[in-house]
Amino acid sequence: MTGCPEDRFFSTRLGEPPVRAAILAVWSLVVWGGRLRNLIVEPGGPGDLTGGQRWSLVGSLLFALLAVATLATAATARRFTVVPAAALAVLGIVVWAYRAVVILGRDYSAGFMAVHTMLAGVSIGLGLWYLRSISGGGRGVTQPVEWL
Repeated sequence: MTGCPEDRFFSTRLGEPPVRAAILAVWSLVVWGGRLRNLIVEPGGPGDLTGGQRWSLVGSLLFALLAVATLATAATARRFTVVPAAALAVLGIVVWAYRAVVILGRDYSAGFMAVHTMLAGVSIGLGLWYLRSISGGGRGVTQPVEWL
């Protein structure tokens, strides 16, 4: 590495932005892909979704799209990974913080609450981990990131 901010995008070390972005994207695909599967196999299929479930379908598709865009840019044009990955991280933090409060405030089973609290914690943690890497707080970054 020569020390240029752009060089960080071509690293494969665990702490570097493209690797963190890929981990965040794979996690998001697993979580939101599971939600999409659940919505599609609902009794009656996608045609019988309620209004709230339709919004959940749109949101899940948005997360999946951002995750795929993150993986595609990480594999081909790493310097552009910051856009979909940062959007994925911020959206994930906001949505999961909201969902965790709503889920814990409703009358769900203890197992459902435990699983979704874990999903929220990991999603928020990975989002913050990625954002820290692009803000100059990650390992190997010695200068402020002015190129954003």
